[in-house]
Amino acid sequence: MKIRALDVNNDWAFGSGLSSYNSADNCIAEDIKTAILSWAGDCFFSVDDFIDWKNLLDKNQFNNLKASLYNIISTRQGVVQVNTLIVEMVSRQFRASYNIDTIYTTNLPNDITIGV
Repeated sequence: MKIRALDVNNDWAFGSGLSSYNSADNCIAEDIKTAILSWAGDCFFSVDDFIDWKNLLDKNQFNNLKASLYNIISTRQGVVQVNTLIVEMVSRQFRASYNIDTIYTTNLPNDITIGV
């Protein structure tokens, strides 16, 4: 399994040959990050996938957001099981910390922070 790496701006990395790609656990982590950063309805061939950020960031939607994040993480290719998922929203910042078992390893921790 290989996926193009993301740079610091969450854009695809180019120009470094095979080092512009991730594999194994890094590949799975990048795929999860890309799916979480994607908005539902923005991908013409996959309209119902990804996170409905527009509605789930509304008042009293935290549990629905967490369920949606769990669904995204657990259904990505290479993920065997989601062990933990912690979602925090403070001011204008969102953070998801998770621990998963993959086809390559167990207890792989990762976190994604979005915002200022």
